[in-house]
Amino acid sequence: MEQGQIKKRWTDNINTLYLDTDRIDRPVIKKQMTGNPITSEEIKNSMIQMKKNKAVGNDELAFEIIGALRIFGLEKITDVVSFVYKSENVPDE
Repeated sequence: MEQGQIKKRWTDNINTLYLDTDRIDRPVIKKQMTGNPITSEEIKNSMIQMKKNKAVGNDELAFEIIGALRIFGLEKITDVVSFVYKSENVPDE
């Protein structure tokens, strides 16, 4: 079996296993997030503490790729995290 076929089979099996047709849509929960803005230094310190060589998440983006972008990656991650923090709305993806 080819790697693509194996991945598809696993994906199908997991989707079947966790398919819950009785579940209603998740409500949007807004949290009142107040405080100081998130700084690039805080993001940098968090990135330093992250473990390397871990499995990718839903975004299929390995942490090592973000780390390899250095300053540019740090600025972009800070922008995204700051946007989510200020908007008080955490996206599903």
